[in-house]
Amino acid sequence: MQYDRRPPGARVPSVAGMLLFGIRPNRYLPHAGITVVAFHGTEKDYDARERALLRGPIVGLFSPQGIVESGCIEQALEFVRRNTRVSTARLPLHRNQ
Repeated sequence: MQYDRRPPGARVPSVAGMLLFGIRPNRYLPHAGITVVAFHGTEKDYDARERALLRGPIVGLFSPQGIVESGCIEQALEFVRRNTRVSTARLPLHRNQ
């Protein structure tokens, strides 16, 4: 008994192909995505500063005119940049003889 309704010899993308190169992979893989959470301190608690569910292809989609859709990697990097504080400190210099 055959359950596959594709015509014999039809080419079908793999899950990896859908996630990497698909225009709207969540149409066929609704569970695919990245959940990101930023907390106020170093402890995890219910009072998160920001939460997001990143959806779409893993990498950005480009056309000759530019970027069509940001991918999950680009969205995750932007989330980290937005929620990471960078600070500098001036320390006194000591010279050892």
